[in-house]
Amino acid sequence: MSSEVGAALFRSSLGGYKRPQTDEATMAFASAARAYRRVLARWTEGVRRRAWPVVVLSVLAGVAAAAYLAFNVRISTDTDNMLSPELPFRKNALALKAAFPKLSNNIVVVIDGQTPDLADDAARVLTAKLTENRKLFGAVFDPEGSEFFRKHGFLYLDKADLIELSDKLAAAQPFLGTLWRDPSLIGLFKMLGLAIDEVLKEKGTQPIEIVKVLDAMTEVVKAQTAGEFRHLSWQELMAGKKDDNGTRPNRRVIVIQPTLDFASLRPAAKVMTELRRLARDLRLTPENGVTVRLTGSAAMEHEEIKSVEDGMGLAGALSLLLVIGLLAIGLRSPRLVAATLATLLIGLIWTAAFAILTLGAFNLISVAASISASTMGSATRKASIAAAAMPRR
Repeated sequence: MSSEVGAALFRSSLGGYKRPQTDEATMAFASAARAYRRVLARWTEGVRRRAWPVVVLSVLAGVAAAAYLAFNVRISTDTDNMLSPELPFRKNALALKAAFPKLSNNIVVVIDGQTPDLADDAARVLTAKLTENRKLFGAVFDPEGSEFFRKHGFLYLDKADLIELSDKLAAAQPFLGTLWRDPSLIGLFKMLGLAIDEVLKEKGTQPIEIVKVLDAMTEVVKAQTAGEFRHLSWQELMAGKKDDNGTRPNRRVIVIQPTLDFASLRPAAKVMTELRRLARDLRLTPENGVTVRLTGSAAMEHEEIKSVEDGMGLAGALSLLLVIGLLAIGLRSPRLVAATLATLLIGLIWTAAFAILTLGAFNLISVAASISASTMGSATRKASIAAAAMPRR
């Protein structure tokens, strides 16, 4: 009797409790998961039973994929093609590039000279060499050295500066004419002698600041005697060193739009290497009073890609070492470690071949991902799980 009462009290305490109903979607998902596991188990068992045929076929397929990659692999390093051209900001960028083609994929050669004369001479000889190889360097633009500005540059001076420069040139004309007729050391001293005679006259004028010239020549002679490079600048003597606009008169800029090889990992490598070689061959070095530097969109992308390439090599080596170490600790079998690494290598070759077959070329993202530590770690983790699940004998 007491048991019946207790059972009745328990049922009443449950009140309106109802047994939860199993969700149909959950049941379907669980059923599909069990079916998927059964398929994998059967596949793994079939591979285990036919181990050597599977290994031979995998190696042959890997060799075929590697051969296909060797003859068909291409890398597109054009960053413009990494995003869809249908995106709004990409459409604006393409329109800007079409309107101002000179602003994209260019290399800016910055030439700093010890004097304006050295910078002008360096820009002139370098521009002449660049224009000889249009196939590699493409369009070459030297703003200050163009024929138009050499003929009509005075038109762009302020009126006061033009008058001042004209007065100086007119006053120095007799001396400059003497130097022009005899541009040697003898002619230079003849010109200085005429200038000194004018200064020593009782009411003579001083068309050339002879003291300034002699002091500059003294500095050059002392530097040359001490084994240092020093150059006498007639531009500085005639116009002065100071520039009210804050710009450096001894700097020249050359803009080139070279032919870039986007099938290479570093499209501008050949151009920049040739530019640096030309600078060395022409002796445009700091030892000779000239410094040549490279900038611009193509040059900056070249340095960025170079740093990424160097980083990828280091990351790949470290990832491989870490993977081997983890496999050795986890599997404790040289045979399983070798099998896992071989599986990883063949899988990467197959993936790369499939990507080339379907997409045609790698981009920078795919190149970086191919050796990233996360990719190698994920593939190795899966291979390690499969290897660890195999029965040990």
